[in-house]
Amino acid sequence: MTIRMVLGAAFMALAGPAWAQAATPAAIEVPDPALLAAARTVVDLEEPLATREAAFSSSPAMVVAQVQRSFADNPQFQAEFSADPRVQPIVERYLAGLRAQVAESFKNGMPLVYHAMARSYARKLNLAQLRDLAAFLKSSSGQAYALAQQSILNDPDVIAARKAMYAKFDVAHDIQTLIIQLRALPPLPSKPSS
Repeated sequence: MTIRMVLGAAFMALAGPAWAQAATPAAIEVPDPALLAAARTVVDLEEPLATREAAFSSSPAMVVAQVQRSFADNPQFQAEFSADPRVQPIVERYLAGLRAQVAESFKNGMPLVYHAMARSYARKLNLAQLRDLAAFLKSSSGQAYALAQQSILNDPDVIAARKAMYAKFDVAHDIQTLIIQLRALPPLPSKPSS
């Protein structure tokens, strides 16, 4: 699940405000407290805090790498800016800021996502199933868990938490602003021909 979440999170960060403005889910049912406690145990056993932190520590670099690829794959960007040596430091500052923004977003947002996952499990599974899963038993409860896990990233609670985490990102606008700044650079002086 970690790899899917990391890739999904990186995609959402790049998607910008179009994803952030997706339809708000309808009122989300609050699970019974006993079910929620059992579900939190399942989530914590499934992916301990240290594992989560390790998985998401690489996420800012993944997002920045994707943006770098989009610069490299954009012929207009390459045609307009590849020959100007002043562009690279500006792009590097932008990418450093993006990396910091994504890191801060993950640091603050991922606990909310994991809480939302527990709420989702608490709505999808009963207390006996959650206890079976916490004990890592191979049973019909494990089958139910696997089925629930397939839909967890599309649960309204998880979507809402991720939406809130990425609401501040507007990568497309930031890239457009960066391009405007780069276009405003005066032309390089011509080198004397030898």
